[in-house]
Amino acid sequence: MAETGVDKKLVVRPANTRSAEQRIHMEQIAADGVCPFCPENLPTYHKRETLEKGAYWTLTKNDFPYKGSKSHYLAILNRHASGLTDLTPVEGAELIDMFSRVAKKENISGGAVAMRFGNHPKLRNSISHLHVHLIEPDVEDPNMSDIKFSIAKNKPNT
Repeated sequence: MAETGVDKKLVVRPANTRSAEQRIHMEQIAADGVCPFCPENLPTYHKRETLEKGAYWTLTKNDFPYKGSKSHYLAILNRHASGLTDLTPVEGAELIDMFSRVAKKENISGGAVAMRFGNHPKLRNSISHLHVHLIEPDVEDPNMSDIKFSIAKNKPNT
């Protein structure tokens, strides 16, 4: 169920980044006209090591973790798709198994699993290639900031 006719220029949205460093990185990817999460591009554009490679997902740490997180993992789909309905049940099962293993191994007792999907201009995803966040907040830090996972904004991205 691979997505067809994907305009790779619309895959990266630098306006949705959370830091200047991330924005510069995304602007370069947008200029290159590629999807940074497609398997052939991941080693070039993602700096963190692959922790686990499954049949359907690649597990890594986020290059740009959310402020206030103790750990922030990404599971990146091993084929290009941006819609939730593009996922198969077996892909979903592998994702849950992968996150369960890392949570057990790293003793993550609480946090969030979050995924944006779709390719609408108002969505807040910075990369429109299915990837899922496993975020553990740093609850032991007395100065921990709130972790906010934005889904959409009123004005379209420019």
